[in-house]
Amino acid sequence: MWGSDIWFHLYLGDRVLETFSADPPDQLVLQGRNNVNFYWLYQIVVRGFYALGGAPAVRLFTAALWMTSAWFWLQIVRPLRLHPWSLLLALASILVVQLRFDDRPEVVSYAFILYFALTIVRRGDQPVREIEALALLGLQVLWCNVHGYFLFGPALYGLRALTLVRSNRRILLSHAAMTVALVLASMVSPFGWRTWAGVMVQLADLSARGVPVQELGVLPGPSAEWPSLVFWGLWAATAVVVALFCLRRDRRRLFPVALAVVALVISRSAVRTVVFIVVLAAPLWGAFIDEVERWEGRAARHRPRAVAAVLGAACLLLGWWTVTNGFHKNRNQPQRFGVGVSPFTCPIQAQAYLKASGFRGKIFSHPGDAGYIEFFNRDVSLYGDSRFTYDLGLIKEYFSALESPAAFQAVEARVGFDAVLITVETQSELLASMLADRRWHLAHADLRRAFFTRGKPREQRLMFYDGADLAETRNADAATSWIGALTTAGARDLLGVALGQLAAASQVPPALIGLALEYLIPRADVQLLAKVIPLREKMTETKGAIEVDQLLTRIPGSVYRRLGIGRARVAPSAYTPAP
Repeated sequence: MWGSDIWFHLYLGDRVLETFSADPPDQLVLQGRNNVNFYWLYQIVVRGFYALGGAPAVRLFTAALWMTSAWFWLQIVRPLRLHPWSLLLALASILVVQLRFDDRPEVVSYAFILYFALTIVRRGDQPVREIEALALLGLQVLWCNVHGYFLFGPALYGLRALTLVRSNRRILLSHAAMTVALVLASMVSPFGWRTWAGVMVQLADLSARGVPVQELGVLPGPSAEWPSLVFWGLWAATAVVVALFCLRRDRRRLFPVALAVVALVISRSAVRTVVFIVVLAAPLWGAFIDEVERWEGRAARHRPRAVAAVLGAACLLLGWWTVTNGFHKNRNQPQRFGVGVSPFTCPIQAQAYLKASGFRGKIFSHPGDAGYIEFFNRDVSLYGDSRFTYDLGLIKEYFSALESPAAFQAVEARVGFDAVLITVETQSELLASMLADRRWHLAHADLRRAFFTRGKPREQRLMFYDGADLAETRNADAATSWIGALTTAGARDLLGVALGQLAAASQVPPALIGLALEYLIPRADVQLLAKVIPLREKMTETKGAIEVDQLLTRIPGSVYRRLGIGRARVAPSAYTPAP
C-alpha cells in the first residue's frame, strides 16, 4: 500500500466501530465544513480486512474490486471477440486506469458505475423489470454509504431517460421512475438528504481553481511520459468515435454517445478523474466494435489470429515488466509491485520512533503522512490529513506552510505545535529552516522523514542512511535533500553524522558529494572533508561527476597532506571526457 488516503479510512473505521457513529469526531486541529463521512461503510469493511490480514489483505480486497470492474467492462465492450481494435482498447484502458491503482473507496464506485451501465446496455429499448429495479435500489443504498460517486447511479438512468424522449412512452416513464427511485434510495443513510448536500459541497470545493492538491489540479496536456500519451490517445480516439456516431445520427446509439461526451469532459478535468475515459466510454466502444464487425461483414471467428497472438504476447510482456518493477522504475515512481507498505509514502520509521519514545502532543505534518500517524497513534493530534474537507483558504494556507518557513511560522504562532514531521524530498526549504531554528530539536531522522520537537527530546534517533540503494532516483533525491538542508542550515555536527553514515553506502549520487564539498571547502573543514573525499569512488553516475572532480581540485594541497591522501587519487580521470 503506497497511498495516503487508506490510512485515514482505516482510522475512521476504528472510530465508527468505537463510537457507533457514521461521522465520528477525530483528533485533527483542522475541522471540515459541512463534512459528511459517506465512506463509513467502506471504512468498516477495509478495517475488517486489515484486522484479518493487515496491509496485504486490504491490497487483495482492492485488487478484487478492480477485477470486478474489469469483468463488467469486459461484458460491455466484449474485447475477447479478438478483433484488433478491441484488444488494443483493452491494453490502452489498463495502462490508463493503473494511474489510479490505489486503495480508495472510488474503486467500489467504478464497479457500480460499470454494472449500472451494463444493465442499461443489455436492456436496450425495454422497460426496467421489477426484480432488476429492486437489485439496483439495494446497490444504490450501499453505494451512497461507500463513496460520493453514488450520484452516477441516478445520473446514468436520468441520461438514459433523456435519450428516450422520442421513444415509447412506457419505456421512458420506466427509466424516469427508476431515476427518481435511485435519488430517494441515495438518502437511505445515517445522513439522509445531507448525503447529497455533502457531495454538492465537495464538488464545489474540488471545482474551485487554485486547489494546491496535485490530484485535484487540472490535468496537463500530452507530455513526454508515455502514460500521458496513452491517456490522451485514448481520449482523442473516443472523441473521433463520438464524431462518427454523430454524423450517422443513429438514435439507437444516443445513450453511449451522450455518456462518452460526459467521459470526455470529466476525464480531462483532473488527475483523479482520468479513469472515467475508460469507465463511462465503455458502452460507446462496445457499440463501435459492433459496428466495425457489421461494416466488415464477417464473423469474429474469422479474425486474424496472428494479430491477437501478437497483442496477447504484448500484454503478457507488460505484465511481466510490471511484476518485475520495470514499469514503476521507468516512470521513476516510488511504488513497487507487491502487497506491502511503501516507506516512501508512509512514515514507518517516524511512527516507530513516536511509539518507542511515548511522544504526546500536537504535530504539524504533510497531509499524506497524517493518516498513517493517526491510525497507529491515538496519543497525538495532527493538524490535518488528506481528506481536504476544509475551507479552500485553509487548504491553501496549509500547503503554503508545508513549503514556506514564513507561512509555517504564521500557522505555528496561531496553533502552537509541539512537533513537526517533515518529508525530506518535498519540504527541503522548511527542513533547512527547522534545522537552523534553535527552538526546534531534531529528534528523529531517517532517509525520508525528519521529526522535530519543541523541547529537547527524551530520545534522539538519527539514521540519515538506512542501507537503501542510492542508485535509485527517489533514494538519491532524499539523501541529497538531507545534505542540502544540513549545509544550508550550517548544521555541522549533524552533517558529520550524515556523512559518516553515508560511508556505508555502496553508491553515492554526485550531487550529494558536490553539495557537501561546496560547503566544506571554503571552511577548510579537514575533519569532514576526510569523510567526503572517499565518497568520490562511489559515485553512481557520470552526470555531475566532472563537477565533483573540479571541486576536489580546489582543495589546497595542505589539506590532502594532512589527510595523508595523494592529490592524484582525486584528480579528474575516468569521468573526464576524452579530448
